Amino acid sequence: MRPSRRLVLAAVFLAPACGPATDHPGTGVRDYATLSEFLSVCAKNGTLPGVDVSTYQGSIDWGAVAGAGIRWAYAKATESTDWQDPTFHGNWSGMQAHGIARGAYHFFHPGVSGKAQADYYLAFVGSLSGSLPPMLDWEVTDNVSGGTAAANARAFIAEIAAKTGRQTVIYTSPGLWDGFGAGDFGSDPLWVADWTYCTSGCCPIMPSGWGDWVYWQWSDKGTISGIPATVDLDVFNGDLASLQGLSDRPPEGWLDSVACDTIAGWAYDPDTPGSAISVDIYYGGPAGSGAPGVRWTANVYRADLCSAIGSCDHGFVTLTPRALLDDAAHSIYPYAIDSSGNGDNPILSGAPKTLQCAPDETGVRRHVVDPASLSAWGFSALMDIRPVSDAALAAWADAGPWPEKPQLVQGVGDAAIWMVDGPFRRNVKDPESMGYWHFASGQVVQEPLAQVTAMPQGPDLRERPMLVRGASGEVDVLDDPLPVLDAGTPGVGDADAGGSAADAGEVADAGSSSGSAGSSGASSGSSGGSVGSSGASSGSSGGSGSSSGASSGSSGGSGSSSGASSGSSGGSGSSSGGGAGTGAYGAERGADAGIAGGVGASGVEMGTGAGEDAGTGETVDVRGGGCGTAPGSRAPSILVLLAVAALVRRRR
Repeated sequence: MRPSRRLVLAAVFLAPACGPATDHPGTGVRDYATLSEFLSVCAKNGTLPGVDVSTYQGSIDWGAVAGAGIRWAYAKATESTDWQDPTFHGNWSGMQAHGIARGAYHFFHPGVSGKAQADYYLAFVGSLSGSLPPMLDWEVTDNVSGGTAAANARAFIAEIAAKTGRQTVIYTSPGLWDGFGAGDFGSDPLWVADWTYCTSGCCPIMPSGWGDWVYWQWSDKGTISGIPATVDLDVFNGDLASLQGLSDRPPEGWLDSVACDTIAGWAYDPDTPGSAISVDIYYGGPAGSGAPGVRWTANVYRADLCSAIGSCDHGFVTLTPRALLDDAAHSIYPYAIDSSGNGDNPILSGAPKTLQCAPDETGVRRHVVDPASLSAWGFSALMDIRPVSDAALAAWADAGPWPEKPQLVQGVGDAAIWMVDGPFRRNVKDPESMGYWHFASGQVVQEPLAQVTAMPQGPDLRERPMLVRGASGEVDVLDDPLPVLDAGTPGVGDADAGGSAADAGEVADAGSSSGSAGSSGASSGSSGGSVGSSGASSGSSGGSGSSSGASSGSSGGSGSSSGASSGSSGGSGSSSGGGAGTGAYGAERGADAGIAGGVGASGVEMGTGAGEDAGTGETVDVRGGGCGTAPGSRAPSILVLLAVAALVRRRR
C-alpha cells in the first residue's frame, strides 16, 4: 500500500494463487500449491471494485475514478506515530464528494506502542462517522517478536474500539503472516493481499487463522482513469448493501413543524433502519450553548416514511415546553443521535425553526405547597412551568392548595384510572396523559369498584400539567374548578377555623391518609395538636400529613401549628413502585452533562432548571404501615378515610 516499501516486500511475501508457486530460498515465500494448510477462499455473493491510494498516486480526479466504476476506496492517513500522508484530506473529501464509500488506513509498525499509533491515527483523521471501518496495514515485522507485534496490534484495535466503537480490518498477506507467528487474529475482519493479477477464476489464499475475507487486494499494477500512477486494485466480498452496512453512516431526519402545542419531525439511522433512535431537542440555542434540552425517542408510525426510507416507525411528536409560551421568539434545534454512540449527531434538516407563542391559559390556581411536593409530582421547570409576574399570578382565582403528592386509584375490574383530589376522584384520560403527568403504573392502587364509584366525581384531569411560577417563587397548578359538595361547602381547600376538636381529628385522619396537605379541609386552631396526634394514630403514610391542618386552610404549607411535631406524617410508608418522573420527561439536568436515553414517548431533560425538578420523588403506599400503625394492623383505605372527611364536612 506504500509502493516504496511494496516493491521490496512483493518478493518477500506475495505470490499468485493461479498456478503453482515455487520456493525462493532465503525469501520466506513457500509453495502454496503443495501445502494443504493454505486455504483458497472465493467470494460467495459477488464483488465490488475498489482501490487503495496514498501520496504516491499523486493528485487524483475522484470524479473520473467514480466514472470508471470504482465504488469504494481507502486512503492512507498515517504511519507509526510520526508521519501523515499529505494527500489524505484531499482524497478524503474527494471520495465523499463523488459518492465513493471511503475508508482511512494506518501503516502499522509492530515495534511501536499500538495505543499511541491508534491515537495518532484518530487525531489526524478526525471523525470516522459514515466511513468504512478503520484499517491496520500490517506489512512489516520491525524485527520484533511475534508476541510483541501481536500485543501492539491488539492494543491498536482495542484503542480504536474504545474511542470509536468500530472494528478494525487487518490488512496482511499469507507470506508475511504465516512466517511471523503473531498469533490468531481470525475473529478480526481480513483484507488479504494476494496478487493473483486476475479475478476471473482466481481466489485469494488465506493467512492462517482466517477462513474468510472482507477485502482482497489482487493487483498492485492497476490503471484507473483519474489516477495518474499505477494503483492497487481491490474487491469487496459482497454487494453494495453489504458494503454500506460496514459504514457508520450518520443518522438523518427532518424537523417538520414547531407549534404552540407540539414539535414534530422524524429521524432514523440508516445503519440500524429497524430500530428507533433518540432525538435531542434544545430550546433557545444549539447544543453546547447552555440552552436546555430534552432527549426524545423517534418511534411514532408514519405512513409517509414507509416508502421514502423503507421503514415506518421513526416519527416524533413532542410537547412544546410551557416555559417557552411567553410571546418571545425561541429557536428550536433538534439533533439525530447516532445509534452506535460514537458517530456524528447531525442537526435535522429544516432546522432550526423559530417558535413564538402567546400564553393562553384559563382556570383557577392551586398552589404547590412546598418544593417537596413539587418533587413528588415530578413537575418540570422546562416542560410544565411558565414564569409569570406576581401580578399575573394574582389574576387567577385562588382555589386553595394542590394535593401534596399524587394518589391514583383504580376500581377492581375497571379500566379507568382516577386521581384522588380531596374527596373527589378525577379521571386520567389516557396513557399519554399518564405520561404527561409523570405518573407510573406502579402508583395505581386497586380498590373495590363500589368504593371508587361512591366517591363524588370531579372534572377530568387536564391532558397535561399547566403550572405558573410567580416572581416571588410561588408555584401554582392551573386547574378546572372543583364542584361544591353541598351548599357553601367546596370539595377541597376549605379548612376553616371552626369545628370541634373531635371533628378536626377525624378530618386530619382522612387528610393525612391521602397525603394531601390541606386538601381534606382539616380544621385547625386550638385543636391543632389533636389533629396531629390523630393523624399519627391512623398510621398514614403521607409524607407530611400533619400539615393538612394548617391554620388558614388556604395553603396547608407549613402545618407546624397543627401538630406536625406529633409525628403524624408516618414517613416510613413503603414505595408502591415507579416514582414520579419516569413518565413524560424524567430527570432534568445541566445542558452539557451528557444525555441518557429515553424510552417511547418519554424524554430526559438536559435543561438548567432548578433542583426541584429532579423527578425522583417516591410514591408512598397509602395503605402501607406508617409510623403509627401497630404490627399486623392495616391503615384505613384512602376511600374510607375520604368518606369520613366528607361526612364531617356535611355535619359542619
